[in-house]
Amino acid sequence: MNFSYIDILNQEYQKKVSSNKYYSIRAFARDIGINPGNLSQIMNGKRPLGENWAQKICDLLQLSENRKGEFLNSAKLSRVNLSILKNIKPILKNKKINESDINDNLLKLLEKWEYQAILNLIELRRFSAESYDALSNLLGTNLNTLSDLVLLLIEEDLITINNDGYFERVHEGLEVVGQRKYFLDIIQRFQYRTILKSLTKLDSPLCEVEFIGSTFKIPRSKVPEAKQLVKEFVSSLSNYFQCSKETPCNTVYQLNVQLFSLLEEDL
Repeated sequence: MNFSYIDILNQEYQKKVSSNKYYSIRAFARDIGINPGNLSQIMNGKRPLGENWAQKICDLLQLSENRKGEFLNSAKLSRVNLSILKNIKPILKNKKINESDINDNLLKLLEKWEYQAILNLIELRRFSAESYDALSNLLGTNLNTLSDLVLLLIEEDLITINNDGYFERVHEGLEVVGQRKYFLDIIQRFQYRTILKSLTKLDSPLCEVEFIGSTFKIPRSKVPEAKQLVKEFVSSLSNYFQCSKETPCNTVYQLNVQLFSLLEEDL
């Protein structure tokens, strides 16, 4: 089991407390040479741990090589700041539509994971307007379903056919302006479809997928904040991995996040 640097700091602190009940965070901060206020923020995940301080703490706490590796790697990951990722903007813009303009075609698109997959695929490879078979095989999707979706994408101006006869992406995706309550059932169907797709990948090699979860306690009042952080993370991560000549993109991934209560009612 891997522990984060926060876990390790808290465990090391508890070791001190178990041998001296008067031992405090202030004393712990003094022993590792960090300002008590800064240490408190670090141990609560509100402040990243710099590389030099991470190395110094490992040495002062005399961590084993394995534990030191976990500590340093975790601290390094914590320094990937979402505020930096947010500054990386997508190349294309979303097509904005008013809630009142939603039609049956748009509803069919919004509930299917394939629509975004197709948009990304046609940026990775040149697909001719006759290549429905190739797209269908890559996505593992029924040919009729795939062809219907492509036609909908063309009708809604998300893709076009250029002068050379190849599909070309026009918009990043769809952005609905208005109250999202109307789309609750569509969002649920989309999540259901993507979860079903993820189940088909459970037997994939571990180097190709990541399945991870966390069970934690949370104040009910903090749930809206947690939901907002999840939205920001998903958006930032997808924008972070931009293609370039040095690192050309050659695959399409799906990131699903489900945040929900495990209890039938609050305590």
